[in-house]
Amino acid sequence: MWTGVSGTLLVPATLGTLQRTSTTSACSSSDGINSICFNQNDPGFTLGVLAFTRVISADTVGEQLSSTTTPSTFVGQILDADVLLLPGNANTTFATPAALPSNPNSYDLESILTHELGHTFGFNHSGVWNAMMFLYAPPPGQMTGTRPTTATPDAPLADDDRTGLRILYPNASDSVHIGTIGGRVLPANPLALPASPAGVTGIFPSQVVALDNATGAVIAATLAGWSCRGQGPAQFDGSFSLQRLMVGTSQSYRIYAEPLDGPVVLGSVIYNMTSLCRNASTDPGWPAPYACTVPAPAAPFSARLKPGS
Repeated sequence: MWTGVSGTLLVPATLGTLQRTSTTSACSSSDGINSICFNQNDPGFTLGVLAFTRVISADTVGEQLSSTTTPSTFVGQILDADVLLLPGNANTTFATPAALPSNPNSYDLESILTHELGHTFGFNHSGVWNAMMFLYAPPPGQMTGTRPTTATPDAPLADDDRTGLRILYPNASDSVHIGTIGGRVLPANPLALPASPAGVTGIFPSQVVALDNATGAVIAATLAGWSCRGQGPAQFDGSFSLQRLMVGTSQSYRIYAEPLDGPVVLGSVIYNMTSLCRNASTDPGWPAPYACTVPAPAAPFSARLKPGS
């Protein structure tokens, strides 16, 4: 699955050996060990949550979880990632794919685990409904994606998942998935943009999707609405960039934009919008020339391609 995607450096040899532990709170401590817990209660299990992944990443180079853990070598490095599954009870049970037919009220363990492991590799949620990283789990008795039989139960990744993995763990020798499509999502009527904060010149946010022009399949999607240059400030100009796309003489794409107004909403794919900007309120003393304020999300909109584009 995650380690079988062409054009990435994430291969089986890069992962450690899976081991058992008798620690009862293995997913509560920031020990630098990525753990999966099936029987640990946690306040994160709010209504409707079947599983979640707690990820700790580095804000600076050299950051350590403790004096015994390895220092980070780059900003954003994942230092600890723990997967917690809701402990089984009378209302919630999990089953392996082969056991689902005889346990139709159970949730597919493989679909949920594959999704959560995606978070441990650095993924946020995707707004593509058939992607493994789509934010909702399949209903009881069902699996994510189409599988040949329950005897061959490997959960298939969607093209959107594969594209995302190529971006997170790119293989420099990959000469196939090297295409990039970028642009801006702009309002037909610029007066529809908010008067403040200043610097809002495009739609924020939207989801931009690339379809294979021949098959209509979703190849990649991205959250659009802003760009960053140097130290800032962020420009809310409607920018988007779809990367690591397959190229070839017969390969072409169609692009469309859509609002995040349900069933996927902004908070489902980006959890802390204020982190897009830094200013004197978030960081006392932050220089004004590099400051910005995150604008209010755009109201639902209808999108169309500009003729000739």
